[in-house]
Amino acid sequence: MQAFKRKKGYWVKLCWALLLAGLCLLGLRSYQGAQGKTVSSRDTVTMGYTQFPANVDPVKEYNGWFTVRYGVGETLFKMNDQLQIQPWLATKGVQLSPLEWEITIRQGVHFHDGSLMTPKTVKESLEHLLASNQRAAGELMIEQITATDQSIRIKTKDPQPILLNLLADPYSTIIHVGAKESTGKSVVATGPYQMTAFRPENGASLKAFHNYWNGAPKVQKVEIHSFSDATSMSLALDAGEIDAAYGMPALNLASYRQKKGYRISEVDGSRYLSYVYNFRDPWMQDKTLRKALDLVIDRNTYSQSLFQKGSQATSGPFPSRFPFALEEPVPNANAKEAEKLLDQAGYLKKADGFRYKDGKKVTLTALSYDRLPEIPLAVQATQASLKQIGIDVKIRTVEVGSIAAAEDYSFTPYTMVATPVGDPYPFFKSSLASDGSVNLGKYKSAKVDRLIQALAIEGNQEKRQELSKDLQREIKEDLPISFLVTFKVAVIMNDRVSGLTSSASDYYHITNQLKKE
Repeated sequence: MQAFKRKKGYWVKLCWALLLAGLCLLGLRSYQGAQGKTVSSRDTVTMGYTQFPANVDPVKEYNGWFTVRYGVGETLFKMNDQLQIQPWLATKGVQLSPLEWEITIRQGVHFHDGSLMTPKTVKESLEHLLASNQRAAGELMIEQITATDQSIRIKTKDPQPILLNLLADPYSTIIHVGAKESTGKSVVATGPYQMTAFRPENGASLKAFHNYWNGAPKVQKVEIHSFSDATSMSLALDAGEIDAAYGMPALNLASYRQKKGYRISEVDGSRYLSYVYNFRDPWMQDKTLRKALDLVIDRNTYSQSLFQKGSQATSGPFPSRFPFALEEPVPNANAKEAEKLLDQAGYLKKADGFRYKDGKKVTLTALSYDRLPEIPLAVQATQASLKQIGIDVKIRTVEVGSIAAAEDYSFTPYTMVATPVGDPYPFFKSSLASDGSVNLGKYKSAKVDRLIQALAIEGNQEKRQELSKDLQREIKEDLPISFLVTFKVAVIMNDRVSGLTSSASDYYHITNQLKKE
């Protein structure tokens, strides 16, 4: 028996080594690079991303994240690294009554076309958002906006205690509506950089906006390059084809901590990796099966080995540092308990080693994609763990953009920033409400819906925290989602570049402080 255990441990270690080696092979196979010369000019910073939008209209889907990250767009308020609200294009916001707010607009701010930002143009921008973005309209709950000489007044349909937080969401980017250049390929906003070219296939070009209200940018041009995968981007950074990169795999990030000639801007974020269970699959409608799947997930091993300590194991959506997070220890994988649950529920093993119920073999389909190279490896590791308890899993690799429309699968990996605006409500509303915009698994719970509705209008912070914890207890029991790890947010740059920062909200990268020696 002792010899068997040693042999089993050897093969587990070998499997992990082979999985990690796959990261390097993935990058070498798909490396396309920036297809350009090495970057040398002090006037230009070239930055790599693995995500790139179809267009940069901030009211479309989640495109505003890119508009703000690139330093093109700004919102009325922003979040600091403690995820607290700070004025940005507004100087203050005051709640006049449960349904009314007054927001003072910063004076002396110009749009990229030279026109002045006024309360009237801010009103028009927000009204354009409400008419164009169903998610924003549902969260903001704005009924009416009026403009005065120096402020706007907002009346909401129901109490919205986190209105100022939501006005920091990139969908609230203030743009000059109707400006000639405000199209899907460009946007007239207020940031330190304005877009001069947008290439959906590979990137964008930006130039400094010298009339920027908070001081002229130090770097004259920024080039954005889009990469097919993160490992390819790492190779381009090493080759000097780009100056900086965001979205680096954990394995590469660990190596850059040891390399000379690079600096890393790194903060603890709230982006998590999860498995979303698809309730359209009859197997996934059984909570016992979902519980068994959750029990075999080896979160601590994933965090320490697969993600190279660039993440933290978790069993919930929010990092423990937030007062609204449910603080519970991360459970260890427990295959024996999973098998016990399955046996009791009538999922019985046959001679072929797989489980059957009511004469039907249990076969699950897991989606996989390579937005991060570690994601398919995590899915493969989970597949192996489920096979050990008799559950057959088929993996189907898809494009990440197709997941929202997919229907015929059992579970899918999914990454999301849970608390970008410093409050839990947007996460619960979008991911777990019956009508949630990213409720991928079509989960429905009357109790969860009631709790989300109560959280939406509750103004007392202590009560909001308790409602958040009640919701976390409910989803921990019902298991529509299994949470695996939360990631660090990191931007890597060569040591000639400074002033490029990551942020806890994951919204802000390029600012007027960007500099290159």
